[in-house]
Amino acid sequence: MLLQVFNLGPNFIAFLFLQQASELILEKDEGWENGEERVLGFHLLEFTEVLEESCLSVLPHILCEYLYDLAKKFNSYHSSVYEDGSAVETSTLLVYEATDMVMEKCFHLLGISPGVVKENFSHHSGITLPSSIFNSPMTIFRHALLLSTVERPMDVNARDPTRNFRFELFSFHSLPHTHLWNGKGWVFGQISASDKFALRGSVSLFNQDWYNRIRIVDSGLVYTGNPSSGHPVSFSCFIEICLELYVTNKNEGYLVCDQKKDIDLSEFWDKKSEGLCGRLSVGGTDLYYMLLRDAVDTSLEMKFHTKTDYGACEVRGYVIAYYGDDFLYESQSETETISKDCYMALLFRPDPPYVLKDGDIIPLIKSVLAVPTKGSLIVKAYMEDVHSDKVIMNDCFKFKPLLNGFTSDTIIGRECSLNLTARWNYQARYL
Repeated sequence: MLLQVFNLGPNFIAFLFLQQASELILEKDEGWENGEERVLGFHLLEFTEVLEESCLSVLPHILCEYLYDLAKKFNSYHSSVYEDGSAVETSTLLVYEATDMVMEKCFHLLGISPGVVKENFSHHSGITLPSSIFNSPMTIFRHALLLSTVERPMDVNARDPTRNFRFELFSFHSLPHTHLWNGKGWVFGQISASDKFALRGSVSLFNQDWYNRIRIVDSGLVYTGNPSSGHPVSFSCFIEICLELYVTNKNEGYLVCDQKKDIDLSEFWDKKSEGLCGRLSVGGTDLYYMLLRDAVDTSLEMKFHTKTDYGACEVRGYVIAYYGDDFLYESQSETETISKDCYMALLFRPDPPYVLKDGDIIPLIKSVLAVPTKGSLIVKAYMEDVHSDKVIMNDCFKFKPLLNGFTSDTIIGRECSLNLTARWNYQARYL
């Protein structure tokens, strides 16, 4: 229920309850004379922020704790009103009504049925609660609230397992709507991602100016580099993708797309798979991404060594990374056929050929990746010597992720080697 709060039509439908409550509170003609009333009023106004945090971080217990605190603050306020013994003012009833609205919405989002609460309370206390708090005598309602807000310890071990959920954009394919395009040329522009309400800010996933455009290879796929955040992108229920992409050749340039589109991830949370492959079509562009339910962030570094007399090699080829066979590639769409070439990371591609000297740290196109905690990361290197046309390296290494720390190993080639280092960082959060 909580994950579906923003999937109700307009994005702020759920917040209309708070808007109404805020209006009721702010309609008071007099100042905040009662300290408990001030505390309760400001706590009610925090509902929007708490709801956003609970939904977008997928932490339902935040809303539970807010509701528990609301019950205690209202109980304190109600006790002060009852002890005062004076006639109940209109302003007080407005605060009562605002509290009722917010509580009702909290219970609804948490899937708690008022009927079950009333039945259980009546069974244990011997008091029959009415359908609305405003239809009950003050003495009964006060007694009920005092019983419901007894201090109780919170069992943190009862929470769901911690998870580090990640959205990983690997590649995209852009094709302008014209028959004049021959598929060869360059691409430039921007691709960014943010959660539905941009609370965490927009993260750039692809950002190339026209003078630094990327050449489109034979497959037509363009592989992305590191996100601007410096770490893989987390997600909750929705991700908004913004694209502005252009393709050009020697004589012409075309706007491929300039649009925004949402990815609804609610179905992903309903499935039990550890990860899903997805394809999003926006205008003339197809984006290939992966959703990981529990992942470790890794940062890769590669150092080149050679034993040649010159101490250097001019190479062409590639270094790629992909998930091992212990991770099941499942499609988000049941009718979609998965091509693993679309769901791998291009770490290094010397185009034009690149001179590597002994001890050089290789400039990686993509060095930051999310790796499934129950999977593995395979780094494959293929290199040719430009002058001899001989293959000097064609091998791979399989990393098993750690929650923290680093892993190092070496890919051996002909008179050369690649020293690989993976640094691991698990950013655990409660579901």
